Amino acid sequence: MSLDNLDSLSLIIQRADEHDSLLGIMARMAVDNFIQKHSLTDINRDQVVNSIAQRIHGQIAQLIYEQEESIKKADPGLEQDIILSRNQRRIEQRYLQDKSKSPESSS
Repeated sequence: MSLDNLDSLSLIIQRADEHDSLLGIMARMAVDNFIQKHSLTDINRDQVVNSIAQRIHGQIAQLIYEQEESIKKADPGLEQDIILSRNQRRIEQRYLQDKSKSPESSS
């Protein structure tokens, strides 16, 4: 994986909790299609969207973490930047987890 790929993954999960984020848009489209296809009128759409966004965020964050490990070995000078990036993703992941568990969550 190159730095370009790492940047692309970071862009996908950027602002994951915001309505117009790439991750939010993808999750809402998938949930809306699923709800419409299966006529699921009693489903809490926002909670499902938030849960999907949180899980995708976690999976992409894991891919980024693995790539950062190889970058850190190749260029130890980037370690502080990597630590800051990881802390930010951890905060975002916790926020998304809390938001997806909230019964009145909204996207």
